[in-house]
Amino acid sequence: MSLPNELVDSIVENLYSDRATLRNCALVGRAWVHYSQRGIFREIVLRLPISSEADYTTLSDVYLKVTGRLIALFDAKPHLATYVQSLALQKFMVPIPNQELHANFYITTASVKLYTATADVIQRLSSVKNLSFSSVYWDCIPPFFQATLSSLFRVPSLTQVSFAHFHIPTFLELASLLSDVKNLKVLKVEAKLLYTGVDDVPDDSILESEETPRSIQLTELELLEVHHFISWFQQDSCPFEVRHLQSLTVGGLDFLKTIALVQHVGRNLRELRLMNLQQIDLNNYLEYTPNLQVLHLGHLFQMDSSTPVPIIQSLFRPLLKQDGNEFPLQRLTIDLTILMRSNPLQIDHWDEWTAIDTLLLRPEFAPLKTVGFKLGPLAPYKGVVEFFSGKLPFLVGAGKLVVA
Repeated sequence: MSLPNELVDSIVENLYSDRATLRNCALVGRAWVHYSQRGIFREIVLRLPISSEADYTTLSDVYLKVTGRLIALFDAKPHLATYVQSLALQKFMVPIPNQELHANFYITTASVKLYTATADVIQRLSSVKNLSFSSVYWDCIPPFFQATLSSLFRVPSLTQVSFAHFHIPTFLELASLLSDVKNLKVLKVEAKLLYTGVDDVPDDSILESEETPRSIQLTELELLEVHHFISWFQQDSCPFEVRHLQSLTVGGLDFLKTIALVQHVGRNLRELRLMNLQQIDLNNYLEYTPNLQVLHLGHLFQMDSSTPVPIIQSLFRPLLKQDGNEFPLQRLTIDLTILMRSNPLQIDHWDEWTAIDTLLLRPEFAPLKTVGFKLGPLAPYKGVVEFFSGKLPFLVGAGKLVVA
């Protein structure tokens, strides 16, 4: 008995993380081939071998064989290349002994072959939606490969770009690349961007874009430890409109600049993730997010001598001035890292969490459905989850508390 195509599609979609099974599914029958191939080629990760690795030669040979097979497949069956929706580029750099990254660098014949093979793969991809960079040194890759990567930013299907440890000479060059992504919806800067040249901030007189100001509508933005974007987004000539964001993640930024960004984009936010909060005076954040439904507080620390409870109280304090009006928040998640020298069950600071239990009992937070705590790895100390839950009796009784 044959299954409906919709059911086959649903089954295969749940196997996207298991390529071995997907390859077996492709052999089941003709109806399964299309859906299985779409899963197999959905994401490509290209990690360049590094010359300092002991088995560099072997890794390079394997890389060239794999990219060669991909090129042959895409040439023989061009529709397979259209299935590639996500492309991740990792470790694209040339080691430069005893030199600064922006100095002149050498490229060996072997590395040119690797970059050429990678470029040949990329040039066959026309439907990439998600592009991510990890440990990429823009000023240490050959010019022809820079041109190939630049062309990726102009692919019409591209809607999401992510950076993690991306090195580029100036912010202006990065801003220029991003301005070419006409349909960008999601921008994630998950770790530091490093500028190896002038630490510049674009202004209207320097950065020129062919794109109409505010014509690119971002819906999701993640910025960690990056200041330049905040200034750029508020400039009249910026091609990105961020005032209609649905989701924002910020962390590690200057406190005043972070507040300015939340104030600038907060009215339409449905989800806000605040990472590495350290300021006690947080009275301005949630006043600017009247439609917030999901709040995630990340990287808070419970220590022998301190607790993040005052930070959380300060964050919610402005909402208590609303004369009982409900705040629309439905889900609160707190990542709590416990750093203690002694047994955490013997620390007095746990008692302060009862204040959060009382706070969330107020009528302003009636829409709140779930309060989740992630306590991190605490295997040596049994009973921590139960002990912590005991400090939050209201949330437990209301069935709202989830502790893991």
